[in-house]
Amino acid sequence: MSEPGITAEHTGLHPEDHWTGDDHARFHDAAHAVVPPEDQEEPDQTLPDKSMPNHEEKKGIHSMKDLGHALKDSIKHGAHKMHDLLQVHSHLNRDDKNYYLYPELEWDAELRRNNALHLEELQFLETRRKRIAESGALAKFLGLPPDEVVHPDDVPIIGIGGSGGGYRACFGLLTVFASCKEVEMWDLISYVAGVSGSCWALGAYYTFGDRDAQNTLDHFMANSHRHPISAAAVNTVMNSPNGADFLFGPLLYKLKTGVAPVILDLYSTIVHSYMFLPLHRKEPGETHAQLKKEWFQWSKVWERSGIKAGEEPFPILTAVRHERPWRDWKSKTEPFESNNHTSKEHEEAEDAWWQWFEVTPLEIGSDELEGWVPTWSFGRKFDKGMNQMRLPEQSLAMILGLSTSAPAGPLSSYLGTIYRNLPKGPLGALMRGITKEIEHVAPHYVERFGEHHPIHACNEANPFFGAEKEPNRGQGFENSPRLHLIDAGMGNNMPTYSFIHPNRDLDVILNFDYSSDVQKDAALQRVNDMGSDKGLKFEPRAHLAELPPLPMVDQEGKLKPWTAESIEKTFEGRYAQVIDGVQMYNHGEVGIPEGFHFHSQERPGGPVLYNKRHQPQARRNVIMVYLPLLPNKVQPEYDPSSAPWSSSYNLVWTPEQIQMLEKTQKQNLTDSLETIRAVIREAYEKRKKDRLSGIKPFVPATHPPVRPASISPEDAAEHPPATSS
Repeated sequence: MSEPGITAEHTGLHPEDHWTGDDHARFHDAAHAVVPPEDQEEPDQTLPDKSMPNHEEKKGIHSMKDLGHALKDSIKHGAHKMHDLLQVHSHLNRDDKNYYLYPELEWDAELRRNNALHLEELQFLETRRKRIAESGALAKFLGLPPDEVVHPDDVPIIGIGGSGGGYRACFGLLTVFASCKEVEMWDLISYVAGVSGSCWALGAYYTFGDRDAQNTLDHFMANSHRHPISAAAVNTVMNSPNGADFLFGPLLYKLKTGVAPVILDLYSTIVHSYMFLPLHRKEPGETHAQLKKEWFQWSKVWERSGIKAGEEPFPILTAVRHERPWRDWKSKTEPFESNNHTSKEHEEAEDAWWQWFEVTPLEIGSDELEGWVPTWSFGRKFDKGMNQMRLPEQSLAMILGLSTSAPAGPLSSYLGTIYRNLPKGPLGALMRGITKEIEHVAPHYVERFGEHHPIHACNEANPFFGAEKEPNRGQGFENSPRLHLIDAGMGNNMPTYSFIHPNRDLDVILNFDYSSDVQKDAALQRVNDMGSDKGLKFEPRAHLAELPPLPMVDQEGKLKPWTAESIEKTFEGRYAQVIDGVQMYNHGEVGIPEGFHFHSQERPGGPVLYNKRHQPQARRNVIMVYLPLLPNKVQPEYDPSSAPWSSSYNLVWTPEQIQMLEKTQKQNLTDSLETIRAVIREAYEKRKKDRLSGIKPFVPATHPPVRPASISPEDAAEHPPATSS
């Protein structure tokens, strides 16, 4: 592939998508103004420093060549690191011809416009439920009589959800996975979904964790003592074999598509290259811990991790897009005039909402937009529903960057907390400078920034670009060449939305909440906010008294330490709260609110009801068990919500701290087990009763997987696909 200079003129890039010298210099100056000279670390040579030649300041980064020059100048010392950097581009060229590792290089992708279930997901469900029934796992967990035969149709479909909460969520959810295996419940789970920090747990478990949750926790115990965006972490990755490929390769691939990287793309590769590095173990023959390209291929976990065979639950990563009514769009291509999300138009925007996307090993898309593309094709340019180029699958580091991009979210979610917990050193100082500058320029906005994005969310090629339009659906989104996705915690800190896909038939949702406000009774409001979007009214079965103001203080205003007795009394009945999700609308023609509409699709049950925002409404009831991470009497000295190192934005944990969280989470689950067992039994008995009564089970609409048009490498060489040139 040729290496042209990629400029705004011939790629259609928005001028604000480019890194400019003015931006770089302003943020660098702000960073040095925030961090006093005595607190500034010696600049690490693996990160840009103001004293180094900076090609960004001359002309901006518009091509792979420009980025290469900038990176070369950023690393003056260390010949081996320089050699690795210079090899990145040649390694990518080699990957472009590696059809074994990247079979998608022979495939073309197509956008499908319906909310039918991917056929392979339905086949997975059938396989998984049959496996659960025949293995005896459900019968054993429920203590069924020895002569009771479990019919596959009676197996309840259960999903585990993990909230946002940074490393607290990541380590907590991994502990749940490990504990579920210990109590023989893991083999009953069909879906696992995450928001923000819980997406780290999913990404880790299904890749380098090799489906071993305890091994994955051990991995984090070995490397979480160091901040993933510290100079030491970047050095560690650069010193690993081909480490530069993982840090910078995804950025070069993005440039091939004509989409400009932003600071959060670099954040994504730095964080996840270090996070995935297995410092606790080396393979035979290895002298250094090293990363593997296979770990960064999310679509490939479908077979590699046993999901297709029904051996593991179906994983769902989430992200959201900021949307507003079409009548308020500022142009036919963009909902907002500027990508500066701290501008006045964002602050005054009415009726804006968060549009949910999900990323599974099979597809990425949105049920609100009724659009899905194969996961291996995400990042390619699309036009009129077809990809315009062939590239290897986008790195999981970049996808997790979207799903865990809390720094790109509203200021109210991270200003202050992230500022206090950023590491020292050049990159931490740079991001401190950004937040401090925003506070300085617009201090009166800081408390009202719930709708604003202080750092530009990542740019992605929009797979919906140029696709066919229909009334009520997508508004003007098909006109926009770029897609901006961020952390789904901005929309709702639980992944319940994805469980209520119109063609998923979940009976039970086990939602583990690692939010910082779990002791403030905010959960039910959060659940109902999401439920109102999806046509469900959530009602708790037990109405608990309001919690007292926490943390508790004595008469002198000093914090009162928890005791086993005070924890037990305060949180009684709160570790596993059963909440019924009741369908708000029937799917007939009577009693439908104004502005709601039906939309046909390939389903035996008829059309699906959508609300004014074209969000599909629930077709059935569901039971949720809400499981917050609360203090436990087994370890009264640890309060997950208030321990400073347990903050959502702290990314430096010691092994002992991880073990403390692990101990509390494990006991919480143990204490909740009988409630969970009772709910699963209830769902099983209902399905069995319906089958014996002749009530037909739900039959989802399915869509056959897009069959890639395979060609030989020889034919590909003679007829190359379209490129960014």
